[in-house]
Amino acid sequence: MKLWQLVSALGGDTQTAVKVAASKTEWGLLGAYFQQFTELVDTQDRQKLDFELPADFVRKCLAPLRLRFYLGKDGHIRPRRKSLFDKKLTVVQVFDRFGGEVLEEILEYGSRKP
Repeated sequence: MKLWQLVSALGGDTQTAVKVAASKTEWGLLGAYFQQFTELVDTQDRQKLDFELPADFVRKCLAPLRLRFYLGKDGHIRPRRKSLFDKKLTVVQVFDRFGGEVLEEILEYGSRKP
């Protein structure tokens, strides 16, 4: 998942990512990126905005979110149940199974078929 995608998934909350980054020494640089997020967007620093984040870092950032998704028989993932047969997924499960791009697009557009 790219840095900008995680910020989008977190609803613009960069402080959650800053706190997670502070929990491990090897993530220190990531904390600085998230603290500078507004500046990175203003200058369109694609190298940092498109930085691929470590999966374990992303999981720790997403885990506290209470977002739930539903995988329908039609293959679409949605934030709302469409049928009683839809399979319930956590935000971390969506990330692990389908990736950060799919997760961000579900949140942006309301559904996505991976």
